[in-house]
Amino acid sequence: MPSRMKFNLKQCLIFSLLLTLTLTVNINLIYATSGSIPVGIDPTGVDVDRHNNNVYVANYYGGVSVITDLESAANPVIATITGFNGPRGVAFDPNNNKLYVTEYEAGRVSVIDDSANSVVKTITGFSQPYAAAFDSRNHEIYVTDSASNTVSVIDDSANSVIKTITGFSSPTAAVFDPHNSEVYVANSGSNTLSVINDFTNTIIATITGFSRPRGIVFIPHDHELYVTNYESGTVSVIDDKANMIIRSINVGSNPIGAAIDPHNHDVYVVNSGSGTVSVINDYSNNVARTIAGFNEPTGVAFDPHNNNLYVTNSASNTVSVLTG
Repeated sequence: MPSRMKFNLKQCLIFSLLLTLTLTVNINLIYATSGSIPVGIDPTGVDVDRHNNNVYVANYYGGVSVITDLESAANPVIATITGFNGPRGVAFDPNNNKLYVTEYEAGRVSVIDDSANSVVKTITGFSQPYAAAFDSRNHEIYVTDSASNTVSVIDDSANSVIKTITGFSSPTAAVFDPHNSEVYVANSGSNTLSVINDFTNTIIATITGFSRPRGIVFIPHDHELYVTNYESGTVSVIDDKANMIIRSINVGSNPIGAAIDPHNHDVYVVNSGSGTVSVINDYSNNVARTIAGFNEPTGVAFDPHNNNLYVTNSASNTVSVLTG
């Protein structure tokens, strides 16, 4: 009996090692032989259209690139939409199958119809719109404006601004938390996080203790939010019930974007300063591994259709694709 138990234990250890190696290899597989997809100049924001399974990349000096998620495609860039001025953020609205692109230089938000890949509406009245987030409960888009220190609320049926909320400080990223119907906004100017009640569209709480926050992602598994701190090289974990920081995780230098893979409960944080992606397990809130080989990565998006991760490299004008 003792020898049999020893043999079984050895088998388990070997299996565990093989599984770990397999997962490590899979997560580092890069799309195509070149390891990256050429797009426009200075790609920043990126989001996945879950209606047509295409990926939209905002190139600050080169329009919006549309990438097919079909890995068999010889040329993954199937369209380039022009006519933008400083596109920075992209947000997909599954309610109307449209994408909202913030134009930082033009002070407007352009609406793209994903069936024609063309701009169907331009919403003006902004100063320097930075990022956008879709609220799935009331079908509204929240746009941060870093120059006017405001957040504008867009009704996606009329594609017009229905309210402008004040009281922010150089707001950058925003995310909707469907668990408590609140919108979280990162204030890089005051190192805080503002919490908006989406029923009243008013600020109901302010969370302190950040270091130039730049990115936010909601973790549905445990109702937490991960906030990247650009200056300290950390990620703050927020409990959305108490609206307070419960943990700090060390990542690479100058983290910006973050995305979650609900398939394997991993959170991916792009570190622009170190050219890496930190992979955090959302069960343990620890960095499980670090992937190198990026060139000033800024944006990141997960594609649930094929479990791929898309990372924008602003310095090389490319998008890296990792398969999980």
